[in-house]
Amino acid sequence: MDWVLTCAQYELLMCDAPIVVYDKADTEQKTHTAKEMEDLKRKWEEKRKEREMKGQRISLNDFIVNGINAIPKDTKQE
Repeated sequence: MDWVLTCAQYELLMCDAPIVVYDKADTEQKTHTAKEMEDLKRKWEEKRKEREMKGQRISLNDFIVNGINAIPKDTKQE
């Protein structure tokens, strides 16, 4: 079976691509320094080690998004 495409169809194939446009105003407000990110990573590693000693695992993604609120509270000890 032969497939024949017209020039217009080739042009559509080449140009049909998704485009993502990011708002520049949001990127300026959410810029973090390398020092801030290293501090956050260090804090997460400390909390992870503490919780793993107690038998609890923490997701890094949840910790970055939610901060300290990502760590479940221990209600059994109260």
